[in-house]
Amino acid sequence: MMGLVQRERGSMAVEAAVVAPMFVVAILFAAVVARVGAAQLEVRNAAHQAARAATLERDPSAASGAAVATGHRSIEVSGLVCAGGGQVSPSVGGMTPGGTVSVTVTCTVSFSDLGFFGGSKVLEATAVEVIEEKRSTP
Repeated sequence: MMGLVQRERGSMAVEAAVVAPMFVVAILFAAVVARVGAAQLEVRNAAHQAARAATLERDPSAASGAAVATGHRSIEVSGLVCAGGGQVSPSVGGMTPGGTVSVTVTCTVSFSDLGFFGGSKVLEATAVEVIEEKRSTP
């Protein structure tokens, strides 16, 4: 019995040395997945807010300006850090009642602060809003 205990000596340290790095990798992977999920929600939210802001304007130029400003402001307020500040691309058409406005928001999220995972991921979301048919005239 004593011989068995002697041979097992130090095995717990070896097990810990093997399991601990796998545990750390699992935690870092969970952090990456959580960050991607949260960032995707923020990008989608920015696209929806930008599209809605565009539908409230009367002419295509003002609608595009409102969409870009609202999209960037939404990204900024959310705390999301996009490489290059993110990109907001509206498509407003003729702004006729019953028409649609679509806005695509693109954000490159960096993972360089998460150890060896590093890299980045490009997230993109598009939102489409309908211009109200019975909107009042100015």
